[in-house]
Amino acid sequence: GFLSPKLNLRTDEFGGSLENRAGIIVKLIQQIKRMVGEDFPVGVRISADDFIEGSIDLGESPRVAGILEEAGADVISVSAGSHETQHLSNDTMRMDEDFKRPLFEAVKKELNIPIIVGGGYRNPDSAEKIIADGVADFLGMARSFLADPDWPQKAREGRIEDIRRCVSCGECLYQKGGKFTYPHGCSVNAVFAREREWTQLEPAAEKKKVMIIGGGPAGMEAARIASLRGHAVTLYDRGKELGGQLLLAAAPPGKRRLLWIRDYLATQLEKQGVKVNLDTSVTPEMIDSEGPDAVVLATGAIPKEPDFIDAGDERVVSSWDILGGQVEPVAQKVVVIGGNMLGCEVAEFMADQGNIVSVIKMRPGAEMAEDCEPTNRRGLLDSLQECRVSFLSGFEVTGLTGVGVKLVQRDSGDERTLEAETIVLALGAMPERSLVDELKKGEIEFHPIGDCRQPKNIRQAIYEGALVGRQL
Repeated sequence: GFLSPKLNLRTDEFGGSLENRAGIIVKLIQQIKRMVGEDFPVGVRISADDFIEGSIDLGESPRVAGILEEAGADVISVSAGSHETQHLSNDTMRMDEDFKRPLFEAVKKELNIPIIVGGGYRNPDSAEKIIADGVADFLGMARSFLADPDWPQKAREGRIEDIRRCVSCGECLYQKGGKFTYPHGCSVNAVFAREREWTQLEPAAEKKKVMIIGGGPAGMEAARIASLRGHAVTLYDRGKELGGQLLLAAAPPGKRRLLWIRDYLATQLEKQGVKVNLDTSVTPEMIDSEGPDAVVLATGAIPKEPDFIDAGDERVVSSWDILGGQVEPVAQKVVVIGGNMLGCEVAEFMADQGNIVSVIKMRPGAEMAEDCEPTNRRGLLDSLQECRVSFLSGFEVTGLTGVGVKLVQRDSGDERTLEAETIVLALGAMPERSLVDELKKGEIEFHPIGDCRQPKNIRQAIYEGALVGRQL
């Protein structure tokens, strides 16, 4: 706040010129040095660019760093962004891994002391390169080590494929409602925050033949853990590749990092000798024939269909059909029914392909994409604005016409029709429980996990997979 010419409106010795605004930090450094001595390293973290017009940017931040070096700082930690631009500060998944490099370069040129950079580095090759290029002396990494505390050791040993990379989903930063609680959990690493109980993986007392049905994140994590404990694990999935809903979740712009989860888990299953059967729809008869000691059901979910429109109309498709590439509208008027994260992401996906897209938020009082983690939500909404996606709230969908979607305004009761050549349903999901219901009739040990139990998110799916893998 003191450094920013936009926020610092003081008229005393700590306001006005850059030297004055930096004065409070200079005094702090000098006092700390007097207390700890010259042989104790003192570092300062600064923002190279607040990404706010009129605030700190590269016109001033390199000069700030020089002033702090002269004051006695031994190292400068360089980041970017502020509370108001947290979606840029926190390095969300839609950002390029090295997008802050020009900021680091500009500060580094002005200094003789080393700099630490925090730029969302997730891959050893990009982390190594910024050091090798002389742009940084040290890397500041946090979330990468929550996702995999063995990241440095695996990188040193060249076991890059064994690194469980942070996908920058932000689940460790916030709880529902946007309450900042960092850090309280990790989507990809279920051991985080459970280290006392889960760090040591106990070998299974009884080695079982385990059949896992479903190759999404829940099923793959269950297979990984169960196999590590010594069980003989076979995994079945009806798709042509592993991943389940991760394949759909990774399709919208800026979401490709979610495939890192699939890649890590698939690699571990292959290394551990888990037998994987793709393109296979499992039936109760197949389960009886295999004769497993235990079955883990990770069959996922299916899209919800509404009762207020004709879902059989040829214009009506599911968001899963769009993200999966089964339906590919181009240069059409598209209406998305559902303003949750899925609806907003599929809207961005279609707008990116040249369609004119409108999103109808059905639930009263809800905000667009309110189920999305706050920092990633900000980036999503900014992108939707750039794509000129239209939002409608305060309406109910009452049916279809030959032109498009029929709406009624809740407050006034006024009717209107929204033109649509394609109508996309993004109304959430319901558990795929057909096998669960069948297995209830028998006596075999079975465990439903993930979305087939209750649709939630990747973090919950991986947790449930990790849990059942330890319970078998």
